[in-house]
Amino acid sequence: MKHKFWVVFMAIVTAFCMAFGMVGCGEKNPDEAGNNPSVVDPSGNQGNQGTQGGTQKPDEDEQGGTQKPDDGGQGETPAPHVHSFGEWKVTKEATCKETGTKERSCTCGEKETEALPLVGHDFENMTCKFCGIQASLGLKYTLINDDKEYAVSGLGDCTDTDLVITNNYDGKPVTSIGSYAFYQCSGLTSVTIPDSVTEIGWGAFCWCDGLTSVTIPNSVTTIGDQAFCWCDGLTSVTIPDGVTWIGYGAFGNCGLTSVTIPNSVTSIGESAFQNCYGLTSVTIPNSVTSIGNQAFRGCSGLTSITIPDSVTEIGSGAFYWCDGLTSINIPDSVTSIGGWAFEGCSGLTSINIPDSVTSIGRYAFEGTAYYNDNGNWTGDVLYIDNHLIKAKDTISGSYSIRGGTKTIADYAFRGCSGLISIDIPDSMTSIGEQAFYHCSGLTSITIPSSVTSIGAGAFGGANGLSEIKVDFNNQAYCAKNNCLIETASKTLIAGCNTSTIPNDGSVTSIGESAFEACSVTSIIIPDGVTSIGRSAFLDCYSLTSVTIPESVTFIGEYAFRRCIDLKEVYFENPNGWEVNWYTVSGLEDPVTAAEYLMGTYRDYHWKREG
Repeated sequence: MKHKFWVVFMAIVTAFCMAFGMVGCGEKNPDEAGNNPSVVDPSGNQGNQGTQGGTQKPDEDEQGGTQKPDDGGQGETPAPHVHSFGEWKVTKEATCKETGTKERSCTCGEKETEALPLVGHDFENMTCKFCGIQASLGLKYTLINDDKEYAVSGLGDCTDTDLVITNNYDGKPVTSIGSYAFYQCSGLTSVTIPDSVTEIGWGAFCWCDGLTSVTIPNSVTTIGDQAFCWCDGLTSVTIPDGVTWIGYGAFGNCGLTSVTIPNSVTSIGESAFQNCYGLTSVTIPNSVTSIGNQAFRGCSGLTSITIPDSVTEIGSGAFYWCDGLTSINIPDSVTSIGGWAFEGCSGLTSINIPDSVTSIGRYAFEGTAYYNDNGNWTGDVLYIDNHLIKAKDTISGSYSIRGGTKTIADYAFRGCSGLISIDIPDSMTSIGEQAFYHCSGLTSITIPSSVTSIGAGAFGGANGLSEIKVDFNNQAYCAKNNCLIETASKTLIAGCNTSTIPNDGSVTSIGESAFEACSVTSIIIPDGVTSIGRSAFLDCYSLTSVTIPESVTFIGEYAFRRCIDLKEVYFENPNGWEVNWYTVSGLEDPVTAAEYLMGTYRDYHWKREG
């Protein structure tokens, strides 16, 4: 009986120990390291014993009751083991024929294995060591980078239509496809670029209209301007992970129907995919922060576009005439939408603009279905969310901008000559370029404290203005002598018929179109002013005399153009003035100086060393 009891007892203990030992993956949980009641020391004694002389079962306390795990009273079980893997080690090298493998291990013995993708050909004597393919012979190579590397610089004597470029030539690596290397090689149908190449130069494959396939390896980090432009046989391309910027017109006018843009790209350059008519959809990765001017202009087949919340800027004409687009969601990361950005997108019926946007360029949404739908207009004014986009030139009398409006787009009220007064709410933060240009009926303007940005020429040509006010609490702008001044830059943004330029040091530059079309008769520019902006006094027909101090060293284009009554210009320092690197003489004579500024050299900027 005793013998049977001990056999049963030992079987239970053995089973328990085996079950306990199998918990985890071979490493002890930190909570178990010193508190496990069944740990055996080297002497064979039972550790952490309970009652003396007896063996305490793992689940019993000293009183023989059931012992709960030490969980701080929360009833939680110990945390499971978390693998801690080491560095990856290549266990099989990839070749052009076979994928490779790499492996890493946890301290517990667990292993992870991943496949390595195929790599480019490795040539020896112009023959790949692995697959036996022949590199194209007769190509022209040029030494670069202190004669340490080669660039492919031309087709040379090669007659291949399926081009295979070697990764090394004459014992040195081939790292670049030179600018215009294969320009107008219309006979090429495919190109395999080796993974030694890091740069594809300007116009490298431009006008290769027979090209239908190109393999760009992951080693490439730069795709130059117009690298593949006018390759209208090229229908798809995968841009490798190393590329950070897609150059000007890189794939413009290609036959692309699909394109893969990797997460490494941060900027899509100007005209990068312009007129890729077959392109139907594009996914822009979260790495991209700017979409360049005209990047997707004329992509009429584009039906959807996802702009990620990493993008802050949508360039001018970025989606111009993408008439297949029906809706656009602009994320709240975007702060700037360029002029003509979505102009002519005649299918675009749904648009949202977040409050994060502080700048909207001219005609950004003109010609869209949304713009053309009169039901979206509030009287003579079009709003999109909290942004005033455009007012019809038929608007007249007084107008109060809707409360909550954040921005007035560029050119919004341009040419609204019947507008007599405008009430700008204190929600407004930005007034766009030429927003009230040639609003000749306006007699006064008040800028609220909330406005932090006013674009160039915002009130240019508003020749009826006689009073300019700025809320006292505005931190960005102030008004002095009926002049609107940007405080930080000391730039006079706008003047009017009754303005005199302050001589207290608050103005150091006169901005673009600041006094355009004003009915001033004489102007004395105070000492301390260093520059006169483009079109600053354009069309000031009544202006007869101007005094320019020695402190002025720059006068912009058209600054005094069409000032038909300007008879005298007094330069305090008439010496050293240049126009297009031509030194202007005779400025000591006020009549000659007036003739030059208003007539002979009116279309150029003037400069003088200070």
